[in-house]
Amino acid sequence: MPVNELFEQIESAAFAARANIANTFRSFIRALAIDSAQRGLYLLASEAANAEHVFSRVENLLRHDSELTFENPHDTALAAYLHILFYARSELTLQAAKLIADAPRLWWAEMVARIILQNQQMIALSSSHVKTESLASPAAPTTKQLLPGEGVSFFSLTPNVVELSTADWKQ
Repeated sequence: MPVNELFEQIESAAFAARANIANTFRSFIRALAIDSAQRGLYLLASEAANAEHVFSRVENLLRHDSELTFENPHDTALAAYLHILFYARSELTLQAAKLIADAPRLWWAEMVARIILQNQQMIALSSSHVKTESLASPAAPTTKQLLPGEGVSFFSLTPNVVELSTADWKQ
């Protein structure tokens, strides 16, 4: 699917409604990770040029003014884009997180940004490639690519603690 169509889906009211059903931050992140548009854009953002396109989209959405007394209408999309940049291990993740953390009237996106900024060392540890031991030959490590929502969770989040979770690994 073309990048622009994925942007449209992620910025839609339907996407926001699905993600905003979450009553905890962990369930919000999980809702993002299992969304098909999110996963499609993640696969594309693994390439540097597409990650730059996602970052440009973050910048553009932050330029849009929203009603001063209401939540930014792009909050969920911004959180999704930051999640994508993080998972794609983009060098632009911290830059996007700083922009989002400084933007007014955000909720989910600001939470993602603040956690990334507070735990910058986790960016180096996150990876969409996980080394596992082969059952056939313990001496031969293999690499399995995991998508967001498979295996390692984006992160289990509390404001001051970040943990990678492997409880739902599927090989």
